[in-house]
Amino acid sequence: MATLTIPSQLIDGDFYDFFQHGRHCCDIVVGDVMGKGVPAALLGAAIKSALLRALSRLLAVSAPGSLPEPEAIVRRVHGDVTRQFIRLGVFATLCYARLDLEQRRITLVDCGHTKTVHF
Repeated sequence: MATLTIPSQLIDGDFYDFFQHGRHCCDIVVGDVMGKGVPAALLGAAIKSALLRALSRLLAVSAPGSLPEPEAIVRRVHGDVTRQFIRLGVFATLCYARLDLEQRRITLVDCGHTKTVHF
């Protein structure tokens, strides 16, 4: 995998992350926070942190060897950050994708982000 982001200013609210689950499964997150500059970048970092917390909490209560569904992860993050974002008057878009090579399946959760092109 390779990534490239080119901010419209020196720093912006675009973000991505990868969560590897063994050799055959990987979650990919791509998102964008409203606005530009350091405030947007900090909110993007907050969402990435919330994603890690949600994944960690859901893994802790999952059956051994199983993964929480992408939808459950995104719902948890939504519940954790929505009130704060409304208070700040900002929003973020996100696409959460799980690539499961063993089952030959892609699961997409679209949260208002630019449509994902997949082939």
